[in-house]
Amino acid sequence: MTHAKTLFEAKKTDLFTSLFSLASKNKKTRLIVRQAKDLFSRDFFLVRENRELLKIPLSLHARLESSFQGNIILKLEKSWTWREQNYSSGSLLIVNPDKLIEKEPSAVQLLMGSTPERTLNYARASKHSIYINLLKDVTSSIVELKPEGKFWKKKHLALPSFSRADIVYSDPRESDVFFTAKGFLESPKLYHYNDLSGQLRKFQELSPRFDPSPYEVKQLFAKSFDGTSIPYFIVSKKNLKQNGKNPVLLKAYGRFSINSLPFYSPMQEFAWYREGGVFVLANIRGGGEYGPAWHQAGLKKNRQTVFNDFYAVVEDLTQRKITSPDYLALKGASNGGLLMGVAVTQKPDLFQAVLIKNPLLDMLRYHKLSIGSSWIAEYGDPEDSEMHKFISSYSPYQNLKSNKNYPEIFLLSSSLDDRVHPGHARRFARKLEKLNQPFYYYENTEGGHAGASNYEQKAILSALQYIHLYKNLME
Repeated sequence: MTHAKTLFEAKKTDLFTSLFSLASKNKKTRLIVRQAKDLFSRDFFLVRENRELLKIPLSLHARLESSFQGNIILKLEKSWTWREQNYSSGSLLIVNPDKLIEKEPSAVQLLMGSTPERTLNYARASKHSIYINLLKDVTSSIVELKPEGKFWKKKHLALPSFSRADIVYSDPRESDVFFTAKGFLESPKLYHYNDLSGQLRKFQELSPRFDPSPYEVKQLFAKSFDGTSIPYFIVSKKNLKQNGKNPVLLKAYGRFSINSLPFYSPMQEFAWYREGGVFVLANIRGGGEYGPAWHQAGLKKNRQTVFNDFYAVVEDLTQRKITSPDYLALKGASNGGLLMGVAVTQKPDLFQAVLIKNPLLDMLRYHKLSIGSSWIAEYGDPEDSEMHKFISSYSPYQNLKSNKNYPEIFLLSSSLDDRVHPGHARRFARKLEKLNQPFYYYENTEGGHAGASNYEQKAILSALQYIHLYKNLME
């Protein structure tokens, strides 16, 4: 029996190590090793044919997106200088790893840079083209780049506007690519594209699950504490009365550079829009809607910026008389649950009810529960004295007080959540109980971080949450 040779061994302090397949023109597959030091920094190694590993002199903050004809496609999370050429944060590069190791000037080429008006979300490649998913004020579009000699020909693909577009299948060895497009009121559509013919066609469509004609989607902007414009989507029935009495469900996330984009939900239409409810999705900092800087504005000690952005949206909804505190409910899961927990303890007078699902709530101990230690690059290390002091100032569990009146809280958790430990929700509920504060608690014994393992459980969880909203906002 032959024994496998160890190619690379991760350190105990590494977050993860993975292999990336680098497809080349001659159909040979080469490998790149990614060694993640934390969530946002990583080293790259090229595996040569003799199994020798050579470190690729790349920025630690480069994100490997895809490969294209023997090259790698990178998105920069921070600015990087190569041979006196500076590439700004958010830029998309195509890099020849062999040339980079040999320090050849032609090793790096800029494909596209981010601007305040246009954010590079991610990129993928097919056999003959590279596709860039762009965001402009949180609305998606897809651009194709095709090499023509030393230059790149740019083409905007004609996908539906004011929707979410995604690249759902591409392969650097194949010419066929598939995209999806959907929106709050637009059922998902699947599109096929061929990089040789340049033809885009609708391949399949999910039949609409509801009539969108009674509803409308708007995008508004709130001013945060530092003057930054914070976008948010609002979905409601047409001709919404601005009388301050509309029941509003507000959702946000704001972390890990994750974008909060439009989504299609027949359940939400049936249980909320149809009953006169208004849904708001806020694009606060901490996400990646406007590139790496938008995310980094909420990292570690900048965390209060994220919370203040959220409050700015709440206040904007009130000033526009779309709703008022008696008719406003908040909803968030995971890190979004942390956001809701902070809102409960910092601004309890701004809203009437809150749904907190699978949440992070004890931020002084998050790094000791489940996989919490992997998030230190995002939240900071509570063992550090300065970070401990800052985290203590907002951690929801530590900031529950006996002399405050909190809105009615509904905590949802899962016994088998292996990402965010259910102990966060349990201990928060126990403290609320000791303080004689109103709350409901529901813990599913299955489902993991999603909270439900089948459609029946998902239906039960949805029903419980909407009952909570009806009770607090509509009775």
